Amino acid sequence: FQAAEECGKGARTIIDSRLIDDVDVFYASHLWPVVPYGKIYIGDGPVLAGGDIFSIRIQGRGGHGAKAYSCIDPIPALTAAVDAIHGIKALSVPGDVPLTVTVGRIQSGSVANVIPDSGIIEGTMRWFDNEVQRTVKRRIEEIARCSAMAYGAGAEVTFTPLTERTYNDEDAAAEARRILGGLYPDMVLAEMPLDMACEDFSYYREIAPAVMALIGCQKAETPCGLHNPHFMIDEEVLEFGTALYAGFAEQYQVSNAGG
Repeated sequence: FQAAEECGKGARTIIDSRLIDDVDVFYASHLWPVVPYGKIYIGDGPVLAGGDIFSIRIQGRGGHGAKAYSCIDPIPALTAAVDAIHGIKALSVPGDVPLTVTVGRIQSGSVANVIPDSGIIEGTMRWFDNEVQRTVKRRIEEIARCSAMAYGAGAEVTFTPLTERTYNDEDAAAEARRILGGLYPDMVLAEMPLDMACEDFSYYREIAPAVMALIGCQKAETPCGLHNPHFMIDEEVLEFGTALYAGFAEQYQVSNAGG
C-alpha cells in the first residue's frame, strides 16, 4: 500500500515527514508479470531504473496555412526533434548500456488550415548510471535547440525527476533471500535481467538499507505487462506476498536481536 507511487512523489513525502527516521530496514514487494509464476526475485544491487520526465516546447509563429512563408511552423521542428531523440540510445551511448528514451506525447495545432504558434513534446528517460543520465539530458537539450533553430523557432527544455534507481542493499537482500527461502524453498531467484521500470521506493535508501522483491503473479503463457488493461494477477500469489512481509518482519527482528 505504497503512498502515491504512480506519480513518484509518495516516498519523498513520507521521508520529509520524519516519521520513519528510526526505521532499521525497508522491505517491499511488487507483483511483477515477467517473473515466472511461483517465483520471487530478490537480487543484489540495481533492480529498477532511475527516471526523468522531459518536456520540450518549440515556439514558432502561427498563421494561415495558405501563407506558410510568413509563419514559423513548429511542427517540422517537433518531428525532427522526435526522430533525433529516438536515435540517442543508438548513437550516444554504448550498445550494452541499459537505457530507454521514449516520447509519449506530441501536441501542436487544433485545425487543419492553421499553422500553430507552438508545440510540445513530452517523454521519459530511464537509466541506471548517472553519467548516462547526464549525457542523455545534454543530448536532448542539443537536439531541441538545433531542431528548432533549423526552422527559425525557439526551444525550451525542462526535466522533472521521476525516481532514482531502485538499489537493493546487498546485506539486506541476502537476509531476505535467507528468510524467504526458508518459508518457500526453491521459490527465490537471485538473478534476472535489469528492468527499465521506475519505483519511488528507491528513495528510502536515504534512511536505511532497503530491499525490493518482485513476485511472479500471472499463470498465463504470455503475461500482460503492468499498466495494460488486460493485466490480471492470480490472486493466489497474495498469500505468498502476505507471508513474505510477515516472515521478513519477524525473522529480521529475531536475527538482529541475536535470538
